[in-house]
Amino acid sequence: MKNFLLFPFLALLACQPEPEKASPLFYITASRNDTPSKLRENCVFRYNLDSPFNRLADQAQQDAIKTAFGLWQSSNPNLRFLRYQGTNVELMIRFVPSATLNNETLKAPIGLVRGEVATLSASKKENTTHVILLSNDYAWDTQSLACVVTHQIGLFLGLNTSWVYE
Repeated sequence: MKNFLLFPFLALLACQPEPEKASPLFYITASRNDTPSKLRENCVFRYNLDSPFNRLADQAQQDAIKTAFGLWQSSNPNLRFLRYQGTNVELMIRFVPSATLNNETLKAPIGLVRGEVATLSASKKENTTHVILLSNDYAWDTQSLACVVTHQIGLFLGLNTSWVYE
């Protein structure tokens, strides 16, 4: 009789699906631009991908970056972004180790996940070039890459960052 009662209990346990693994939470950047400003006088900018991401096909990276620039060009027909193979560019995109991002971990103030959250990108000036730094430790896909590059282009153009949590 004991075996008879134990069998249905074990059958129920065996049917329980394993829950999906939660994906980690990231912020796009820790950079703050609290005040919008006009940082650029011209409307045509040259850009280059300095160091490609080795875990995403080159064409997929180019498509994601082109999508990001295309969003800004479609929002303002006076803006133009031209891919340029040289180093004399206004905007450089570079994949770097996370430690190079001057990463500050941010607190997750909303949602189910509480605690510290890593950032995926940063930007810096190198002479006259604005450099977008992207973590090469993150598992980029075309959608996430396009979103982060779009955000960083907005900072390059002088838009401010919203830190309002609702």
